[in-house]
Amino acid sequence: MRKYHLSYDIIDTKDSTQYKEDKEYLLYLLYSLGYNSIYSYADSTIIVEYDEDKITQTKLFDFLENNVQHNVRYYISLISQIQDKPIDSFYNEKYFNFLQRERNTEFQKELINIDWDYLKKLYGDSLEY
Repeated sequence: MRKYHLSYDIIDTKDSTQYKEDKEYLLYLLYSLGYNSIYSYADSTIIVEYDEDKITQTKLFDFLENNVQHNVRYYISLISQIQDKPIDSFYNEKYFNFLQRERNTEFQKELINIDWDYLKKLYGDSLEY
């Protein structure tokens, strides 16, 4: 498993509906590659985990470069590993304050409410793999 840190900013949105749609599209891109887990402990920041046998770093980076909308600015980086073990101190509950845990809980609820099948019908054929 490999974890990635994705920070993003959605610019030039006139209203909250457009922002929501653009964010859902970004989340759909991550979903369409079959992530193992996804977290968000701060606004505009996502930690996503993929099976490295299925999604290589190059494939992920190229996929995002080819598919992220022009009004989304993002930065993605691989979270380092030491001796093939992830550095888990970042994810250790004792290091998170209440607001960070609460933010991720809200993010997980947001993911549950996304209609992935609808987004697949809407965007599925237009993605460049």
